[in-house]
Amino acid sequence: MKKHLNKSLVIVSILILTFFSNNLFSQVYLLNEDFSSATGVKPPVGWNNITVTGAASDVWRYDNPGKRPVTFPVIGTFAIFDSENYSGPGGVEKVSLETPFVDCSFSPYIILYFDHVFKSNRAGKGDVEIFNGTNWVVVKSFIDSVSFARTESIDVSSIIGNKTDAKVRFTWNGDSSQYWIVDNVKLYAPLSRDARLKGLNTPAVPVIAGNNPISVTLSNEGYQTITAATIRWSANGIRQADYNWSGSIVRDSSQTNIPIGSYNFPSGSLTKLKIWVDNPNGSSDLNKLNDSLDVNLFTALCGTYTIGGASASFAT
Repeated sequence: MKKHLNKSLVIVSILILTFFSNNLFSQVYLLNEDFSSATGVKPPVGWNNITVTGAASDVWRYDNPGKRPVTFPVIGTFAIFDSENYSGPGGVEKVSLETPFVDCSFSPYIILYFDHVFKSNRAGKGDVEIFNGTNWVVVKSFIDSVSFARTESIDVSSIIGNKTDAKVRFTWNGDSSQYWIVDNVKLYAPLSRDARLKGLNTPAVPVIAGNNPISVTLSNEGYQTITAATIRWSANGIRQADYNWSGSIVRDSSQTNIPIGSYNFPSGSLTKLKIWVDNPNGSSDLNKLNDSLDVNLFTALCGTYTIGGASASFAT
């Protein structure tokens, strides 16, 4: 009995691993840090504050001592180098915030995301650097202010794709030159093809009875630019004509108001729409979990109606 159970567990484990490997995600977050575990001047486990030039107090902090304002998506605890608040003039600062080693051998496609606010004067500069196992490579530099929180997306595939010992660091250079806030640092390995049907644009509730155009938003959450796809749909379970879309949607972008057809909505009733995308770039979509929309649409009543009694429009 015990041998039987152990063998069953092994088979189940193999099936689960196979399912997740082949059918769900080959895209993963290899690094996902929101700094919620950081305190004061202590970074998250494995991260390092490195003061190249400056005083002992010239470090990245996680308690926002200058009470700098932030907006979404920077929330909660975040990393900040506040050059004006705790690093006085007359002394140049060069200070890095560095991640632990990250194994990126999982995929040839690697995207760096982070949210930040960058305020600069007196030649303050922020460098984003990637370690490829041998050298540090500057992939982006900030000189002009980013006054409101913004998400950056940087393709670093050519630098650390399929590499086992990658790192990221954020290096502040300045001299009492304002501040840099960094949050939600991610290294993401996307699938090569991942089309997502993001939303229904028209019609909008309340739907006016009669013929209405159907339009949708298609987005690209994979690495490859999407240039063609088939959008299929049905109304109340009855298949409608497919729409063969063509265009160009790059990674992390969308196209709205794609007209896929029209439908004659009857008055005072429910219509169930199911819309899904298929065959991006003429090949299978590698993530089926975001391909479809199910939308219930009600048309408005317009006229004179009775409730209850003989020959009523509605019994109750």
